[in-house]
Amino acid sequence: MAATASTYFNDVQKLYIAYYQRPADPGGLIFWSQMILAHDGDVGSVVDAFVTSAESTALYGAVTLQTIGEVIDKVYMALFGRAVDQTGKQFYVDGFTVGTFTAGTIVRNILDGTKGEDAFAIMNKLSDANLFTVAVDGHPTTDANFGAGTSFSATYGGTADAVAARTWLATVNAQSTSIKTASEVADFVRTTIADTGDPIKDTSSVMNTPLTSGSVTATAAAEAFVYPYKMVNGRPTKATGGEVTINGFDTAKDKLVFEDVGTGTVFTKAQFLALAGVVVADDPFAIAASIYFDPDTDAGVLGGVSLTGVTINAITIETIA
Repeated sequence: MAATASTYFNDVQKLYIAYYQRPADPGGLIFWSQMILAHDGDVGSVVDAFVTSAESTALYGAVTLQTIGEVIDKVYMALFGRAVDQTGKQFYVDGFTVGTFTAGTIVRNILDGTKGEDAFAIMNKLSDANLFTVAVDGHPTTDANFGAGTSFSATYGGTADAVAARTWLATVNAQSTSIKTASEVADFVRTTIADTGDPIKDTSSVMNTPLTSGSVTATAAAEAFVYPYKMVNGRPTKATGGEVTINGFDTAKDKLVFEDVGTGTVFTKAQFLALAGVVVADDPFAIAASIYFDPDTDAGVLGGVSLTGVTINAITIETIA
């Protein structure tokens, strides 16, 4: 499959984490990913722009033989939330001294050399940083409007926002308990980052998110997740796509909508779940719920929706025609 800008989203997000110590803004994520794509996937082609930026310089200062030890201390604390061990520090100091590592690459060298718990710290920061960027944008990364700048959900810019985002991301480390859920990330963006009047602060408006197959992650906006079906011999049957998993569903603002694209029948939640052929799998211990119904008679692919982190009783379910 040919590479696209989205192929490099994680690479760019990690550059933001490493050099700016905060999540990327949607526009920046798109811009730098497109630059890497234009350079045949060479992430190093954009590193100098991060290194020489005013923001990175303010955080790390000039990287010289006299300051390299201090820079390494700052990088380790920012990326991993811990002091660097003396052996690791000496490795990078020596590498910088002989020219193996340069002022332009030392931060990325440390990032790329992570292992063990440090690797988990970066993985967790990357996951939550991605949720943050999506929450700011208001669109999934697969949406054509993501990063377009026409309808951001929250205003994310300026020193105050950068400091707040940096402080927030610093709380994410190698421990699984430090990882934020999509709802928690959205709440942080809503209460701390967003400006008055930003769409994310208005939870009364609902964004429709069509479901086809695969998995989606809820954004900070209130969403109606719409899954199409058709009635065949009195039984709900998959209309298009396949099974879908929804992550980060927020029962306080999101809802699950089943759209009848055939007969145009509308049911209440109880009526729909009681229909012949509808199978409800509710797991209160794992905190997960699934709703399955008959596969398409042509393709034989099972239809249904699974949600993580919620139970059936907590979900708002509607049907539309």
